[in-house]
Amino acid sequence: MKVLVLSNCPLAESQGSGYVIINTARCLESQGHEVRLVGPEELSLFDFLGNTARIYRTILGMTWWTLIHNLKKYDFIIFYGAECFISLHIIKNILRIKIPVLLHSNGLELWVDDFMKKNQLIENKKWYHFNLSKYFKYCYNNVDVLLTVSKEQYDYAIDILKINKDKVFYNNLALPDLYFESVNSIEKQKIITYCGGWLSRKGVIPMVKALEIILIKYPEYSFRLIGVGNQFDINEHFSSEVIASVELIPFVQNKVDLMNLYQESEIFLFPSQIESFGLVLAEAMYCGCAAITGDTGFAAELINREEAIVLDQVNKETITGALELLINDSHLRNKISNKGQIKVSELTWENFNLQLQSIINNVK
Repeated sequence: MKVLVLSNCPLAESQGSGYVIINTARCLESQGHEVRLVGPEELSLFDFLGNTARIYRTILGMTWWTLIHNLKKYDFIIFYGAECFISLHIIKNILRIKIPVLLHSNGLELWVDDFMKKNQLIENKKWYHFNLSKYFKYCYNNVDVLLTVSKEQYDYAIDILKINKDKVFYNNLALPDLYFESVNSIEKQKIITYCGGWLSRKGVIPMVKALEIILIKYPEYSFRLIGVGNQFDINEHFSSEVIASVELIPFVQNKVDLMNLYQESEIFLFPSQIESFGLVLAEAMYCGCAAITGDTGFAAELINREEAIVLDQVNKETITGALELLINDSHLRNKISNKGQIKVSELTWENFNLQLQSIINNVK
């Protein structure tokens, strides 16, 4: 089967969405399919504009690509990003090509919009921004398969968006194969680790407030901050009282090095309020960290106080309480570390591939 994949995200495996897209393509190829990957470098129009109006340029780029290429030679089409709504309309209603179309979402756009509105995190919009909700919903309703990366979004699509449940599926992402090949035995240290971007929706503001309390009360513990970039100024976010206990690692290029940093850490703190999946959480759990996490993405499937401490509300008090609980209760910390590791050991590309194959066979 010839499969066409059109992506709104760069085809870079080092980036979250690129990691998903490239490995999904590899799974399809392992099933014997021929895959044509088309990324933003082929779809983007007016590159001289940089990031200006990128979403609208992606919509136009996907539309133009759809019009100038022969789609009839493909047996299956996969889109990444609901920006494909015009392309979808052309395929289904103008060209009337009888090809199954799957939308593989790394984060349902309307799900993200709802969260941002509820939490008053909507950014100031430019004059050329307009509401695309009805077009995105058209896309969700008219693809043959809507595939999400977590049950949380699967439930949102069915319960909130009222998408036909027979066409909605979810397939949990997988850890890099490297994790199953080369996990070393490293002694745990009294380290609390966070890995990710420095964004308000990641819960970083209440996280810092909680750490200011914890690092003073428990001076034997330190905080390790990974992946916030070279521009991050630690002095802007932490007080002089605790700054000596904060280790800053702006970026980790090598996955083995990252695994070693996780394996040294007793606790992984990830109070994010919205994640499409949250792969860094799964990676840290596989490396034996007892995790504290927001109730979102993959974490929404975890059993609280068994596989992780799952926070219903993310604020200074809940984060502080969770940290104190794990610091003072080694039995609970070890139980969560062990059961969490068992839970994420299911996240293999082999299992992902089997589920993907079942979904495709169901719609062909």
